[in-house]
Amino acid sequence: MRLSISKKSILLAVAFATAGVVCATQIVVKNNTGTPPAQLGIAPSRIEGEVKVSKGERLDESFVIYNYNPSREKHIKLSLVDVDKKHRAIKPSKKTLFPWAMINPKNFVIPAGGQQTVRLSIRPPSNFPKKRHYALLKIDNFVKNPLKVDQKQKSITVTLGASYGFPIIVTTK
Repeated sequence: MRLSISKKSILLAVAFATAGVVCATQIVVKNNTGTPPAQLGIAPSRIEGEVKVSKGERLDESFVIYNYNPSREKHIKLSLVDVDKKHRAIKPSKKTLFPWAMINPKNFVIPAGGQQTVRLSIRPPSNFPKKRHYALLKIDNFVKNPLKVDQKQKSITVTLGASYGFPIIVTTK
């Protein structure tokens, strides 16, 4: 088995050692072959719609984010990123979805075992380019207190957050 340690892990270990919190650093790696349990669920799995901009239509959708963790709340931040059809980020402009999208709420906490409904409205102007537009709703799950120090066990537990990309496809006619 090959073990690789990121620069962040090494810097974290050095920071604790130099701060005098830890006299010796021991890294324990568990070889877990099982799949970890899901932490977040999103339904539906994407948003795809059609908007007739010449008639002043808009796209109004909602989706639900579920917190499957029974004991820990999730701190969520949402932001829209314009992408091309290969899901590579592109610069937002008046011809992309970003300036015409409204997300509510953008920042929230989902209690353990809870859920949050999010509303998305895309309101392009009548002169918006008539084609298929792509975006990803970036869902950041950040951890408020990522380090847990156990003095009795002389251990540190690091809890990591995650980012998800929720696809949005809008065809304008």
